[in-house]
Amino acid sequence: MSFFLKILLAAASLIPAQRYLPQTQIFRSPGLLLIDTHAESPAVYDGPGPARLLKKGGSLDIQIFAPRAAGQSIYEYSFGVIQPPGEKVPLAITSVRDWQDHELTSGKPNRTLIFSSTRFGFAPLPRTGHVMTLTFTATDDMVKLSPLEVYLTLTIVSDPPRRVNQTVGRQRLIWG
Repeated sequence: MSFFLKILLAAASLIPAQRYLPQTQIFRSPGLLLIDTHAESPAVYDGPGPARLLKKGGSLDIQIFAPRAAGQSIYEYSFGVIQPPGEKVPLAITSVRDWQDHELTSGKPNRTLIFSSTRFGFAPLPRTGHVMTLTFTATDDMVKLSPLEVYLTLTIVSDPPRRVNQTVGRQRLIWG
């Protein structure tokens, strides 16, 4: 019985504290996603272009940009490839580096082609809008591959007033 009373007391002491939390408004909006298949450092968007087909074990770096989010505080972000129905995409994500060139993967190939990261603090995106550089590695020879639809979700925080904006951008990665 005393354990149950302790839980009730703890719960009751937390409830009044919630009214002192600032109200947070959450918005969802479309974002702009740009893919650069010519990766360089420092990252600069060079315009759209087809990605080259790879042989098994070959790698390709692509850079992801969100120019509308440039200079804003980013909390979390995710990237993914929408798998075409009935088609196996012969790729794995083998590296993801953020705009500060920090490696974000464990080193194991990611065959789901989905990646997300949450920061412990807010970090401003650079003026270029560069979010990340991904390395794709071919798991089989790429003979012919349909364009891949990719998405980027960014959670942007502004203060004051405290607002959370989640933007989602989509783009097609063309092979040539």
